[in-house]
Amino acid sequence: MFDVCVSSTCIMYTVNIVLLALGIALTALAGIVKTHRSELIEKTNISASDIDAVMPADDVNMAIAGGCLLMVVALVGVCGARMYEGACGKTLLCIYALFMLVVIVLEIAAFAMVIVLTGHLDDFNSDVTSNKQVKQADKAILNFVNDTRCFCCPKSYTVTASEVTCNPSTAGQDADTSACGLLKDIVTEANCANNKAFTKPVVNWINARLRVVGIFSIVVALIQLCTLCASCCLLCRGKQKKQDAFQPAGPGYQNPQPVGSGAAQSGKPVMYA
Repeated sequence: MFDVCVSSTCIMYTVNIVLLALGIALTALAGIVKTHRSELIEKTNISASDIDAVMPADDVNMAIAGGCLLMVVALVGVCGARMYEGACGKTLLCIYALFMLVVIVLEIAAFAMVIVLTGHLDDFNSDVTSNKQVKQADKAILNFVNDTRCFCCPKSYTVTASEVTCNPSTAGQDADTSACGLLKDIVTEANCANNKAFTKPVVNWINARLRVVGIFSIVVALIQLCTLCASCCLLCRGKQKKQDAFQPAGPGYQNPQPVGSGAAQSGKPVMYA
Protein backbone atom coordinates (compact mmCIF):
# COMPACT_ATOMS: atom_id res chain seq x y z
CA MET A 1 0.00 0.00 0.00
CA PHE A 2 1.28 3.41 -1.00
CA ASP A 3 2.35 5.42 1.99
CA VAL A 4 0.95 8.93 1.65
CA CYS A 5 3.22 10.17 4.42
CA VAL A 6 6.38 8.99 2.66
CA SER A 7 5.12 10.52 -0.59
CA SER A 8 4.41 13.89 1.06
CA THR A 9 7.83 13.90 2.71
CA CYS A 10 9.52 13.20 -0.63
CA ILE A 11 7.50 15.99 -2.25
CA MET A 12 8.49 18.39 0.52
CA TYR A 13 12.19 17.51 0.24
CA THR A 14 12.33 17.59 -3.56
CA VAL A 15 10.20 20.67 -4.18
CA ASN A 16 11.72 22.75 -1.38
CA ILE A 17 15.23 22.07 -2.61
CA VAL A 18 14.06 23.21 -6.05
CA LEU A 19 12.36 26.24 -4.48
CA LEU A 20 15.59 27.10 -2.67
CA ALA A 21 17.39 27.14 -6.02
CA LEU A 22 14.54 29.16 -7.59
CA GLY A 23 14.67 31.63 -4.72
CA ILE A 24 18.37 32.15 -5.35
CA ALA A 25 17.68 32.54 -9.08
CA LEU A 26 14.82 35.01 -8.55
CA THR A 27 16.91 37.11 -6.17
CA ALA A 28 19.80 37.10 -8.65
CA LEU A 29 17.53 37.96 -11.60
CA ALA A 30 15.87 40.83 -9.75
CA GLY A 31 19.28 41.98 -8.56
CA ILE A 32 20.51 42.13 -12.16
CA VAL A 33 17.45 44.18 -13.15
CA LYS A 34 18.07 46.49 -10.18
CA THR A 35 21.70 46.89 -11.22
CA HIS A 36 20.69 47.73 -14.79
CA ARG A 37 18.17 50.24 -13.48
CA SER A 38 20.78 51.84 -11.22
CA GLU A 39 23.24 52.07 -14.12
CA LEU A 40 20.63 53.85 -16.23
CA ILE A 41 20.10 56.38 -13.44
CA GLU A 42 23.74 56.89 -12.46
CA LYS A 43 25.52 56.63 -15.81
CA THR A 44 23.01 58.28 -18.12
CA ASN A 45 21.01 61.49 -18.05
CA ILE A 46 17.67 59.63 -18.07
CA SER A 47 15.59 60.70 -15.08
CA ALA A 48 14.56 58.19 -12.41
CA SER A 49 10.89 59.11 -12.89
CA ASP A 50 11.07 58.21 -16.59
CA ILE A 51 12.78 54.90 -15.79
CA ASP A 52 10.09 54.13 -13.21
CA ALA A 53 7.53 54.22 -16.02
CA VAL A 54 8.96 50.99 -17.47
CA MET A 55 11.02 49.52 -14.60
CA PRO A 56 9.31 50.50 -11.32
CA ALA A 57 11.69 50.39 -8.37
CA ASP A 58 8.99 48.98 -6.07
CA ASP A 59 8.43 45.98 -8.36
CA VAL A 60 12.13 45.18 -8.47
CA ASN A 61 12.48 45.46 -4.69
CA MET A 62 9.41 43.26 -4.21
CA ALA A 63 10.96 40.60 -6.46
CA ILE A 64 14.17 40.64 -4.40
CA ALA A 65 12.18 40.38 -1.16
CA GLY A 66 10.12 37.54 -2.64
CA GLY A 67 13.27 35.62 -3.60
CA CYS A 68 14.78 35.98 -0.13
CA LEU A 69 11.50 34.96 1.51
CA LEU A 70 11.29 31.97 -0.81
CA MET A 71 14.70 30.75 0.33
CA VAL A 72 13.74 31.06 4.01
CA VAL A 73 10.43 29.28 3.45
CA ALA A 74 12.15 26.45 1.57
CA LEU A 75 14.57 25.85 4.46
CA VAL A 76 11.69 25.87 6.98
CA GLY A 77 9.81 23.36 4.79
CA VAL A 78 12.74 20.94 4.68
CA CYS A 79 13.21 21.10 8.45
CA GLY A 80 9.46 20.67 9.04
CA ALA A 81 9.32 17.62 6.78
CA ARG A 82 12.29 16.14 8.59
CA MET A 83 10.70 16.45 12.05
CA TYR A 84 6.99 16.32 11.19
CA GLU A 85 6.16 13.82 13.96
CA GLY A 86 7.45 16.02 16.77
CA ALA A 87 6.05 19.24 18.22
CA CYS A 88 8.87 21.30 16.70
CA GLY A 89 8.21 19.81 13.28
CA LYS A 90 4.51 20.59 13.51
CA THR A 91 5.28 24.18 14.47
CA LEU A 92 7.63 24.53 11.51
CA LEU A 93 5.04 23.03 9.17
CA CYS A 94 2.38 25.46 10.42
CA ILE A 95 4.76 28.38 9.90
CA TYR A 96 5.66 26.96 6.49
CA ALA A 97 2.02 26.67 5.43
CA LEU A 98 1.30 30.24 6.55
CA PHE A 99 4.37 31.60 4.76
CA MET A 100 3.48 29.62 1.67
CA LEU A 101 0.04 31.18 1.51
CA VAL A 102 1.57 34.65 1.77
CA VAL A 103 4.22 33.93 -0.87
CA ILE A 104 1.68 32.43 -3.28
CA VAL A 105 -0.51 35.53 -2.95
CA LEU A 106 2.50 37.81 -3.52
CA GLU A 107 3.61 35.85 -6.57
CA ILE A 108 0.13 35.92 -8.09
CA ALA A 109 0.04 39.67 -7.43
CA ALA A 110 3.46 40.07 -9.09
CA PHE A 111 2.26 38.06 -12.09
CA ALA A 112 -0.84 40.27 -12.36
CA MET A 113 1.29 43.43 -12.16
CA VAL A 114 3.56 42.16 -14.94
CA ILE A 115 0.55 41.35 -17.13
CA VAL A 116 -0.91 44.82 -16.56
CA LEU A 117 2.41 46.59 -17.20
CA THR A 118 3.32 44.62 -20.32
CA GLY A 119 -0.19 45.09 -21.68
CA HIS A 120 0.06 48.81 -21.02
CA LEU A 121 3.42 48.98 -22.82
CA ASP A 122 1.97 47.05 -25.77
CA ASP A 123 -0.91 49.55 -25.99
CA PHE A 124 1.56 52.42 -25.87
CA ASN A 125 3.63 50.77 -28.59
CA SER A 126 0.53 50.34 -30.74
CA ASP A 127 -0.48 54.00 -30.27
CA VAL A 128 2.94 55.25 -31.30
CA THR A 129 3.18 52.89 -34.27
CA SER A 130 -0.27 53.90 -35.57
CA ASN A 131 0.44 57.62 -34.99
CA LYS A 132 -2.31 57.96 -32.39
CA GLN A 133 -2.21 60.68 -29.79
CA VAL A 134 -0.24 59.45 -26.79
CA LYS A 135 -2.30 59.49 -23.60
CA GLN A 136 -1.30 61.89 -20.86
CA ALA A 137 -0.63 58.93 -18.53
CA ASP A 138 1.90 57.61 -21.06
CA LYS A 139 3.98 60.78 -21.27
CA ALA A 140 6.55 59.33 -18.86
CA ILE A 141 7.02 56.28 -21.13
CA LEU A 142 7.36 58.56 -24.14
CA ASN A 143 9.96 60.63 -22.27
CA PHE A 144 11.87 57.46 -21.34
CA VAL A 145 11.96 56.32 -24.98
CA ASN A 146 13.00 59.75 -26.21
CA ASP A 147 15.68 60.18 -23.51
CA THR A 148 17.05 56.69 -24.15
CA ARG A 149 17.23 57.37 -27.88
CA CYS A 150 18.90 60.76 -27.46
CA PHE A 151 21.49 59.67 -24.91
CA CYS A 152 22.25 56.13 -26.11
CA CYS A 153 22.14 56.53 -29.89
CA PRO A 154 25.31 58.01 -31.44
CA LYS A 155 25.01 61.68 -32.30
CA SER A 156 25.35 60.96 -36.01
CA TYR A 157 22.16 58.82 -35.85
CA THR A 158 19.92 61.43 -34.25
CA VAL A 159 21.08 64.95 -35.05
CA THR A 160 21.06 64.34 -38.79
CA ALA A 161 17.93 62.15 -38.73
CA SER A 162 14.68 63.14 -40.40
CA GLU A 163 13.07 63.85 -37.01
CA VAL A 164 15.50 65.79 -34.86
CA THR A 165 14.21 65.78 -31.28
CA CYS A 166 17.54 65.62 -29.47
CA ASN A 167 19.70 68.45 -28.25
CA PRO A 168 22.84 68.47 -30.43
CA SER A 169 25.00 69.41 -27.43
CA THR A 170 23.96 66.32 -25.39
CA ALA A 171 22.98 63.80 -28.08
CA GLY A 172 24.86 60.49 -27.81
CA GLN A 173 26.88 61.52 -24.76
CA ASP A 174 26.05 58.25 -22.94
CA ALA A 175 26.41 55.95 -25.94
CA ASP A 176 29.61 54.36 -24.62
CA THR A 177 28.33 53.65 -21.10
CA SER A 178 27.62 50.12 -19.85
CA ALA A 179 23.97 51.03 -19.31
CA CYS A 180 23.46 51.93 -22.98
CA GLY A 181 25.53 48.88 -23.88
CA LEU A 182 22.58 46.75 -22.74
CA LEU A 183 20.70 48.09 -25.77
CA LYS A 184 23.47 47.44 -28.28
CA ASP A 185 21.20 45.24 -30.43
CA ILE A 186 18.59 48.01 -30.54
CA VAL A 187 20.85 51.01 -31.16
CA THR A 188 21.04 50.96 -34.95
CA GLU A 189 20.87 53.79 -37.43
CA ALA A 190 17.42 52.66 -38.61
CA ASN A 191 15.96 52.43 -35.10
CA CYS A 192 17.52 55.70 -33.95
CA ALA A 193 16.15 57.65 -36.89
CA ASN A 194 13.06 58.77 -34.93
CA ASN A 195 11.01 57.98 -31.82
CA LYS A 196 8.47 55.93 -33.72
CA ALA A 197 11.15 53.56 -35.04
CA PHE A 198 12.90 53.40 -31.67
CA THR A 199 9.78 52.73 -29.56
CA LYS A 200 8.93 49.21 -30.74
CA PRO A 201 12.35 47.55 -30.16
CA VAL A 202 12.76 49.23 -26.76
CA VAL A 203 9.27 48.21 -25.58
CA ASN A 204 9.78 44.66 -26.88
CA TRP A 205 13.16 44.46 -25.08
CA ILE A 206 11.59 45.53 -21.77
CA ASN A 207 8.50 43.33 -22.15
CA ALA A 208 10.56 40.24 -22.91
CA ARG A 209 12.33 40.55 -19.56
CA LEU A 210 9.19 41.43 -17.64
CA ARG A 211 7.36 38.39 -19.06
CA VAL A 212 10.20 36.09 -17.94
CA VAL A 213 9.73 37.37 -14.39
CA GLY A 214 5.93 36.97 -14.64
CA ILE A 215 6.07 33.41 -15.98
CA PHE A 216 8.68 32.53 -13.38
CA SER A 217 6.41 33.83 -10.60
CA ILE A 218 3.32 31.89 -11.66
CA VAL A 219 5.26 28.63 -12.18
CA VAL A 220 6.77 28.90 -8.71
CA ALA A 221 3.32 29.67 -7.25
CA LEU A 222 1.88 26.47 -8.79
CA ILE A 223 4.77 24.40 -7.42
CA GLN A 224 4.30 25.93 -4.00
CA LEU A 225 0.62 25.03 -4.06
CA CYS A 226 1.67 21.37 -4.27
CA THR A 227 4.00 21.74 -1.30
CA LEU A 228 1.26 23.50 0.67
CA CYS A 229 -0.96 20.45 0.19
CA ALA A 230 1.93 18.15 1.14
CA SER A 231 2.64 20.11 4.34
CA CYS A 232 -1.04 19.88 5.35
CA CYS A 233 -0.92 16.13 4.69
CA LEU A 234 2.12 15.76 6.96
CA LEU A 235 0.41 17.76 9.70
CA CYS A 236 -2.64 15.50 9.56
CA ARG A 237 -0.51 12.37 9.33
CA GLY A 238 1.53 13.39 12.37
CA LYS A 239 -1.65 13.71 14.45
CA GLN A 240 -2.94 10.38 13.17
CA LYS A 241 0.27 8.57 14.14
CA LYS A 242 0.02 9.96 17.66
CA GLN A 243 -3.55 8.69 17.92
CA ASP A 244 -2.56 5.28 16.55
CA ALA A 245 -0.02 4.88 19.35
CA PHE A 246 -2.93 4.41 21.78
CA GLN A 247 -5.65 1.78 21.77
CA PRO A 248 -8.75 1.59 23.98
CA ALA A 249 -8.31 -0.35 27.23
CA GLY A 250 -10.59 -3.17 28.29
CA PRO A 251 -14.16 -2.87 29.57
CA GLY A 252 -14.58 -0.50 32.50
CA TYR A 253 -11.60 1.67 31.57
CA GLN A 254 -12.17 5.19 30.35
CA ASN A 255 -8.64 6.35 29.59
CA PRO A 256 -6.72 4.90 26.62
CA GLN A 257 -3.56 3.01 27.44
CA PRO A 258 -0.52 2.64 25.21
CA VAL A 259 -0.18 -0.72 23.52
CA GLY A 260 2.24 -2.91 25.46
CA SER A 261 1.76 -1.03 28.71
CA GLY A 262 0.34 -4.12 30.51
CA ALA A 263 -3.23 -2.79 30.70
CA ALA A 264 -6.07 -5.11 29.78
CA GLN A 265 -6.89 -4.97 26.08
CA SER A 266 -10.28 -5.47 24.55
CA GLY A 267 -10.94 -9.10 23.56
CA LYS A 268 -7.91 -10.45 25.45
CA PRO A 269 -7.99 -12.32 28.79
CA VAL A 270 -6.26 -10.76 31.75
CA MET A 271 -3.39 -12.88 33.07
CA TYR A 272 -2.71 -12.91 36.79
CA ALA A 273 0.56 -13.99 38.36
